[in-house]
Amino acid sequence: MKLRECMSPWYELNISNDHQIQCCCYLKKPTYIWKDFQTSLDFEKVWNGEGMQKVRTTVLSNNGIETTCDNCLFLELYNTNWQSQVSNDVNIIQRKNWETAIKYFNEGKTIIDTVPIRYYFKFGLACNLQCIMCCQQTERKINKESLPSKKILELKEYLLPANEFSIMGGEPFIIPEAIQFIDAITADADFQDNKISIFTNGTMLHKYLDKLRNIKRVGITISLDSIGDYYEHIRVGSTWSAIEKNIDLYKELAEKERLTWTLHIAAIVMKSTIPKIVEFVDWCISRDAPVHFVPLSSTITTGTEEEDIYKNPELLKNIPDWENKLDIAINKVEAMNWDSTLRIIKNQLKELTNGNKR
Repeated sequence: MKLRECMSPWYELNISNDHQIQCCCYLKKPTYIWKDFQTSLDFEKVWNGEGMQKVRTTVLSNNGIETTCDNCLFLELYNTNWQSQVSNDVNIIQRKNWETAIKYFNEGKTIIDTVPIRYYFKFGLACNLQCIMCCQQTERKINKESLPSKKILELKEYLLPANEFSIMGGEPFIIPEAIQFIDAITADADFQDNKISIFTNGTMLHKYLDKLRNIKRVGITISLDSIGDYYEHIRVGSTWSAIEKNIDLYKELAEKERLTWTLHIAAIVMKSTIPKIVEFVDWCISRDAPVHFVPLSSTITTGTEEEDIYKNPELLKNIPDWENKLDIAINKVEAMNWDSTLRIIKNQLKELTNGNKR
């Protein structure tokens, strides 16, 4: 994808517990700093402030060199911009906001009177697992602050026209502020048309199914990289039988009550995932759970040298038949018309093993 095709600065807003706000999780620097969580957030200063205008101008120039968009991994991994298609299940206000955002993007406006189509709320870093590749474990010991749900809910007039709220952690289902936000959205009929997407490790999902039942549109993205013993080696603190059961309970409830719920799997490609990647994809297919893959390096990790095949492609020599395994998995994923990033990742790894630097 070319930089000029990126809609993110017109489309989304990421608000994090580390006080940073930006239009994209791939952006190298924040567009705004929310210095004091005790004060209310000035939406206009954030959405049309100097930082956001600068990123929009960068996108319009189609030249990200020496900017926060330089060498963007999103542009490298994805070929299309699904934001350009308005969802069929939005209400009139949401549709108008979305269509106007597309119009402003096409016209190249840098000051806009729409609101984000999608908000990402990173409520904190607390988690109940100790995953071997987690980039948050060191930071978690230092930053225990949480994004204040009350202050986010003060932005109600700017939230309602949005299509989707993405709730992230750490593990959202153990972060009180994230749970309070979900409770508030569930209890307020004004938010009945907004979609809630929760990025979770899935271990606590079964405890919140009744609560989620009150929400019309729910999307669950589960961080899952392998199956069986390999899963338990990676996601330390969880068991494969429990996570598999939780996923099945979620899907069974959605089917039984005809709920507009979706399930998606987010998987990291690293040394420990490749040996069972074909079986993992087969499992995703058996659960009708679309999976997309990201390289470990995209999570900006430190201290994971034994897993990071991007930084240490020599690790691939210890994985017999790794290319063939990836090729088989790629064919299966593409036959389902799911995300095609795994092919790009495989080609990048092939270049690295041939001595070509990315």
